Amino acid sequence: MEKIALRIKNWIRQNPKEAIILGVILLVATFLRLYRISEYMTFLGDEGRDVIIVRRLLVDFDPILIGPGTSIGNMYLGPLYYYLMAPALALAGLSPVGPAVQIALLGVATVFFVWYLARCPSFHLGNLEVLAGRQMEVVSGCRRGPRLHPSIPLFGAFTFSGDRVFLASNLFKSEENG
Repeated sequence: MEKIALRIKNWIRQNPKEAIILGVILLVATFLRLYRISEYMTFLGDEGRDVIIVRRLLVDFDPILIGPGTSIGNMYLGPLYYYLMAPALALAGLSPVGPAVQIALLGVATVFFVWYLARCPSFHLGNLEVLAGRQMEVVSGCRRGPRLHPSIPLFGAFTFSGDRVFLASNLFKSEENG
């Protein structure tokens, strides 16, 4: 952990303007996603069903073995969605605002990861345009409520990164070191 903190400090010293610009962009992204989120998020039938199911996991310790149903009929997704929602719901005291904040923070992580990928020499500009072009949709999607669909661009960014693996230890590596 100390190595990562040292790398971040060194990167900030070497790139003060970029660090300030990145900080401002991340602050604006966070503000746009979290400002009055409890008032603007939607909480309808599907979200309520999902929160009730995760509540049963947290309160009754009832394991979830099947995920949400799809619109196709008797087809279900895996339960990973519910398990990803559980920590945020627990931290928020079983309030649906918790998972909505989690999704908003995933949107901020998407902004950071798009910046990180744009700095990679092997990253194609066309991929950045695809990711950046969806940012307004991501901002509005992050304010809708506790559904994981706004995180799709984040995982898309991981896909676009190709052979580059996103590890915290590789962040802020200088071009001389690889």
